[in-house]
Amino acid sequence: MSSSFIIIKNIETVHKTVVPVVILDDLGEVMEFSSEEEAEKLKQIFQKNSDSGHTYLIREIKNKR
Repeated sequence: MSSSFIIIKNIETVHKTVVPVVILDDLGEVMEFSSEEEAEKLKQIFQKNSDSGHTYLIREIKNKR
């Protein structure tokens, strides 16, 4: 069984509710990474550029292949 990784953006609403949003690629599909390190690099870039206080986290997706 292999794994892939995705990035989740946590957006806090004005009512202090956290809404998780899956990051999509330029085709509108879930952006998947083959390694956690690759996902971590992009997550850090997103986090450094977040001026709205959003947080990002990585989730592992287990593939049944």
